[in-house]
Formats: sequence, C-alpha cells, structure tokens
Amino acid sequence: MTVWRYPDTLIVHLKRFVFHEFSSTKIDNPVIFPQKNLQLTEFLSGPKNNDLQYDLYSIVCHFGGSNSGHYTSYTRHPINGEWFYYNVETMTQSVPKDEEYSSGYVLFYQKLGSNVKVTGGVKYSNCDKLPTTCCIDDTQHDIDPTQLDFYS
Repeated sequence: MTVWRYPDTLIVHLKRFVFHEFSSTKIDNPVIFPQKNLQLTEFLSGPKNNDLQYDLYSIVCHFGGSNSGHYTSYTRHPINGEWFYYNVETMTQSVPKDEEYSSGYVLFYQKLGSNVKVTGGVKYSNCDKLPTTCCIDDTQHDIDPTQLDFYS
C-alpha cells in the first residue's frame, strides 16, 4: 500500500479485535511503534519529500478483552513536550513504557515541521509550571500560561 500525500496529523488505528461468526478475540501482540522520527517516505507514491517524519503525541490504550475493558491514554504536552498518563479521574506525569506495545490501540502522530496550535477547550487555572516562552517554527513566542486553553 502507498499513500499519495500524508496529512499533518496521522492517526493509526491498530486492529486489536478479531470477530469471527459469533465470537471475538482481543489481539495483545506487541506492536513496536516509534515515539520519535516515524519515517514514511518509502510508502509515498506522490511527490517525494525527504522530510516526511512524524513524532508520536498521543496513545490510546485498551486493557481487557473484546467484550469489556478499560481505556487509558498517554499524551505529550504541546508546549513543554512532557508526557502525561490519563486514567479515569487521575493524571500523572509519565512517559509511555514498553508495556504499551501490547495495549496501544490508537496512535496519534504529528508531522515534524507542521504548525501546532493550542486552542479552545477546558481552561486550567493551575498552569504555573508551564514555560513562559515556546518555539513554534523556530520562532520564539511569549506565553501567558494563565491564558492557555487545553482540551481535556
């Protein structure tokens, strides 16, 4: 399979469930996926772009079987790059571990060099740990952390 043109945001859905007649099974086989520099140039059938690389910014994980289970996620902060783990009502700072290769279900990648915008959503008032400047497209921007909105 080849792709003519890749999007700025690439969403990869891993087939973790097999349905056959009246039964279903969950596939827990590890799928190794890179967190940085996913290179897709070899699968491009359109105009060649040597800078076609993606960085992982979120993982949806599934624990359990095909009839029931629990979803969690890891997400990389869009400004400071730190990873956070979300599980029901808790959020902890944590980098994805090797175990996620067996539970990863949906992977979200951002093309390197594409514009990233932080917009809308739920406003958090406890933003005192965020940096006061960030770099987007190699340009430094001043940030007032109390004015940032993030999706929850």
